[in-house]
Amino acid sequence: MINLFEKFDQASADLLASQRRAGIELPAVVRADDGFLPADIDSPWRTLGHFDEGRPGLYFDHLPVPRYWRVIGDQYQAGVYHQSRKQANIEYWHQDNRRIVKAVQWLDTAGGYQWVDHYNHWGYRFAQTIYDHGQAVLRKYFAGDGHQYAFRNLLNGFLILDDRDQCYCFSTATDFWRFYLERQRYDLDRVLYNTLNQSYQVSLSLAGAGADTLFWHEPLTGEVPGNMRYLMTAATRTKHIVFQHYRDWHQRAVQLSSDNVDFHYLGMIYPERRQNLGRARALIVTNSDQLEQLQTIVTVLPKVHFDIAVLMAMSAKLLAFGEHDNVTIYPNISLSRLEALFGDDDILLDINYGDEVLDTVRRAFEQDMLILGFDSTIHQDQYVALQNTFSKGAGQSLVHRIQQALTDPAVINEMVQKQRLEAGMVTPDDYRRVFELLTK
Repeated sequence: MINLFEKFDQASADLLASQRRAGIELPAVVRADDGFLPADIDSPWRTLGHFDEGRPGLYFDHLPVPRYWRVIGDQYQAGVYHQSRKQANIEYWHQDNRRIVKAVQWLDTAGGYQWVDHYNHWGYRFAQTIYDHGQAVLRKYFAGDGHQYAFRNLLNGFLILDDRDQCYCFSTATDFWRFYLERQRYDLDRVLYNTLNQSYQVSLSLAGAGADTLFWHEPLTGEVPGNMRYLMTAATRTKHIVFQHYRDWHQRAVQLSSDNVDFHYLGMIYPERRQNLGRARALIVTNSDQLEQLQTIVTVLPKVHFDIAVLMAMSAKLLAFGEHDNVTIYPNISLSRLEALFGDDDILLDINYGDEVLDTVRRAFEQDMLILGFDSTIHQDQYVALQNTFSKGAGQSLVHRIQQALTDPAVINEMVQKQRLEAGMVTPDDYRRVFELLTK
């Protein structure tokens, strides 16, 4: 049995972590390796590269550049310059002050990409993507000693691999993936996958009997996807479809019927870092001064203390809120101080327009904070209970909800439990029970 992931995103990480919290230890292979996979996750580009995994990552100002060129950067971003012209953007792995290079985007005279160099956790340039008129067309892969060992056409999937003094040609990515899994001698009797893209195609292509499982974490906003419908109507290796989205399962379960697959629900075993203490303290994390109904919320709730944290300089509009006795503002907040606020506050208000900052909603969810916001501002609605999502402009409704929550610690904890239920929180026993069904 094996986990085959398209990419190691939050959904894949949660699926793997849930298995392990339930005591289920299975190998995991990831197709799209960004160079920073966890140590126990396999990918072809990690195995075939033969990297020295004891080396540190590449610090941004150690990037090799031509003589007289400069590398300039701060905590959030960096660039390569020749005189006044910017030659490349430098993308960091994380915005955590370590400034480790993940990618260098080399620019043409119009500011578009010419190519992108991809770096890994140990500071190696392990891949390079070539662009043509703004479209990624080719990707080269490099080993730890610098030699190129693979070449991939991103338009048609054709791949050439030079390994162990032997050359292999694959007409599709699926062919390459099947080759790699079989060469590594993975047990392919039961493949667990969570997308209907490449990993789905690999499952369909495997020879021999098998009982594969699709874990479906994406919301169903319309009809059942065509590839899922195919699994329901055709006899394939996929025998089980597991829904991980709580709301979809309860809305769709009665409509699902198939002679070829069975259906189950299994959420995630999320980490619980602390308990909600029912304190009248609310956190807002934003890089925008566009905050829905903030004036109303702060004014009507004088007994609630509001911490407003910004990773960069704060606008005069936000600074003015510091005049309220129940507001503390944190311009240019340090990551350590922000982490402390996640422990000090028991409510998160996701009311800022613009991009989410540092995965705030997920971090608050793991801290058992009660999360509230508006349908126009919430960034990750899967972690927010429907009853805590309000229409734009309904500031008084959100205020009333906070007042209800703070009447008693038992009330806010009941709301948090509802929030976790709708996010798909399950127990290790739940997990093991469903896995027994999948492996019969």
